[in-house]
Amino acid sequence: MDLLTLTARIQLPSSEVVYCESSRNYTFIHLRCGKRILLSKTLGCIALGLPKGSFIRLSRSHIVNLNYLNSIVERDENYYARIAGGTRLPISRRRLKYVTSQC
Repeated sequence: MDLLTLTARIQLPSSEVVYCESSRNYTFIHLRCGKRILLSKTLGCIALGLPKGSFIRLSRSHIVNLNYLNSIVERDENYYARIAGGTRLPISRRRLKYVTSQC
């Protein structure tokens, strides 16, 4: 089990993280239990600490845990990752080929 160190006081199993969402220089970590953790780190900094092969970057704003990725859907010429719970996260056109090859 990979432990993800978010801050000096917060560690959790990476399997609990459903997805990460950036908001400028802050990142929301969305957990399996439905809670969100706000960190004053960029999404790029968070990405460096995530285990390789378990998470994939969808766009500048989102990283998703592959264990929670249900499907990729197209709607109005845009692509979305549908994750557990029915949430849809946008996939950038630039990363679409890479994302589909990893799923």
